Amino acid sequence: MYQKPEEIVVIQFTRRENFTKMEVVTMKNDLDAFNEFVGGYIEVTSAVPNEKKPGEKLHLVSNEEGKVISLEPTIGFAKGQELIDYIAGNAVLLRSNEESDFDSLTDADIDYLMSRYETQGVVTMGEKSYHIHIFNG
Repeated sequence: MYQKPEEIVVIQFTRRENFTKMEVVTMKNDLDAFNEFVGGYIEVTSAVPNEKKPGEKLHLVSNEEGKVISLEPTIGFAKGQELIDYIAGNAVLLRSNEESDFDSLTDADIDYLMSRYETQGVVTMGEKSYHIHIFNG
């Protein structure tokens, strides 16, 4: 019988003063823990935009209203040198399993995702600049 894992290994993006910290951590695997970490209701999207494999079971969890409530940016999505979109507020990269539950990232997932999100950049919004991680895809 399937038992949902109580804790999972994820990659977290957290705002710190003037930069975004990216780290691999173990996190409690329940909705309340995710809501608390992102500071509101969660939105689940693909961790690897426009890619079916290996990203089809890899997800990005963020605050669904992060931009609306003016959370600071943590992740940018770029095409070449152009910033296309961004995630506002804390975020988590994780995988789903066959039961569609959140699950731990594998070592291969971590290596792959760290390589896709490792670039750092500065985005200016209004009069303020933010150091963020950039997904270039």
